[in-house]
Amino acid sequence: MKIDLDPKRNRILNTSGHILVTGGPGSGKTTIALAKAHKVIEAGIHNNQEILFLSFSRAAVSRIIDSAEGLLPKEIISGLSIQTFHSFYWSIIQSFGYLLGAPKKLNILLPHDEKTRQVDLALTDKEWKKKLPEIFFNEGLVAFDLFAKLASEIFNQANRIADIYNKKYPLIIVDEAQDTADDQWESLKYLANSSNMLCLADLSQQIYDFIPGVGPKRIKIIEEDLLPTKVNLGLSNFRSPNSEINTFAKDILLDKPRGKSYHGVTFSLFPPQKNQRNKKIRQALGFTFKRLKKKIGRNPESIALLAAFDKGVTVISEALNEKPIRHKVLFDETAVILSSRVIAYFLEPKDSKKQNQQIVNALDLISDVLKVKGTKTSIKRAHKLEEWAKKVISGKSTRAKVVKVLQNILSELSDYDFQGNPAKDWIYLRDLFYETGVNELKAISKNVEYLIHFKRGKRIATNLLEDWHQYGSYKNAREALSSAISEDQILSGADNESGIYVMTIHKSKGKEFDGVIILRDQYLSPFVWKDDPKPFKKSRKLLRVGVTRARYNVHILSSAIYPSCPILDRHNL
Repeated sequence: MKIDLDPKRNRILNTSGHILVTGGPGSGKTTIALAKAHKVIEAGIHNNQEILFLSFSRAAVSRIIDSAEGLLPKEIISGLSIQTFHSFYWSIIQSFGYLLGAPKKLNILLPHDEKTRQVDLALTDKEWKKKLPEIFFNEGLVAFDLFAKLASEIFNQANRIADIYNKKYPLIIVDEAQDTADDQWESLKYLANSSNMLCLADLSQQIYDFIPGVGPKRIKIIEEDLLPTKVNLGLSNFRSPNSEINTFAKDILLDKPRGKSYHGVTFSLFPPQKNQRNKKIRQALGFTFKRLKKKIGRNPESIALLAAFDKGVTVISEALNEKPIRHKVLFDETAVILSSRVIAYFLEPKDSKKQNQQIVNALDLISDVLKVKGTKTSIKRAHKLEEWAKKVISGKSTRAKVVKVLQNILSELSDYDFQGNPAKDWIYLRDLFYETGVNELKAISKNVEYLIHFKRGKRIATNLLEDWHQYGSYKNAREALSSAISEDQILSGADNESGIYVMTIHKSKGKEFDGVIILRDQYLSPFVWKDDPKPFKKSRKLLRVGVTRARYNVHILSSAIYPSCPILDRHNL
């Protein structure tokens, strides 16, 4: 592996023991970590040993894998295990959870199911957190929030298990170490007893400090617990070296605008009218595409459109869909997955003699979709559906339109033969729901379209096809769906970040794109967050993360009706 080595990077490569590497975005933290792994593997590790590289998101894992494939020989890559924290913890819990007294069969309590349970029990977030261990021990269901805590308890109760992982992973690289919560760091400390830790951190990118246990003290705790060799790579920038994107990001963070434009940073305004705003969003995308093509001499591989809130993400996606322009959307998937469960339920074989029970099941599934929306109106409507379900199961008549429509759908399906083509059969049901004209069913139809953007469709179709081949029907469609979602959220994650992406700035953390467009609007996507006092440190930190996702160009698209922004006002873009 050939990289330019200055004294700081040589120190990282040649130092034994624990190391803490800090540095800004694009400073080469991942590259030097891979070089360190290369050196350790080349020096000699046992056949059953690997270098463990832990990161938070699937996107970050994908980026690290891409970097490794571009920098390391195949025989070295085979000695690397690049995982998310969740996938690592899940493997520990699956193997040794029984030591804690849990049921032998464990399953993941996925976020959409967790949310509906919490709403059903009317528990606050604090009350729900206390409920999770009970669910784990009684039902064998493991929520994500328990993963790190359970792994720590396993290590605490059986030191020999921690020893097994120490022997397997002589070097553990921790990406984004500044964002580790208390439980996560506690579990890593057990492994640090024998394994060497290489922690990569950038405190100025700590944008998840609203999560309990995540805070600015983490770096100090790492220093106190590990007594590591400390190396600061500073603000050197290898991600966008031929631009002033990093300079702009630094000036935003430090509130030191220089009063003139930055190479690689562009700016435009959009009018308030919806049709003009949407047109301007598409034009910004076209402008960015052409600018990138001219700059890098080829079509760009990836462009991201970012917003502060999910509302802004929805607006951007709707604007692109008007043409339409193919893109992938990343935001809260809860309603989408629960809507998909409704479709999956109707794929399953139905007994015409049990229609009332089937309508009750459908109403319950639809009410779950409404509950997670979280508004007073949607929750009230969900409770109404539950009331109708009680009437149906007790044999009482109801004039509710949704009940009549569900009866009609079930009757139509009794005369319909699915083709055994998951994509076509899924689309058939999706369109059938939309054509009913019932608001709840139309919303479900629209929600499931986002499976394409989430790149879930292929995995779900594969599972459904296996079900069809085994039973000649979609006998276990909901189980096939749940399995696909679990696999995607935990076990996989090496998604290629090519194409056009739409997401929140928070979701963009750990990702890189050729170009980035950031929407600014007072209500849809503000740059200054509510309750963030001057000089808006939290807001500046978040905007810096969005800006530094770009390799070659970042474009700020701001509302013309709300042009004043405390963060950008003194910049001349």
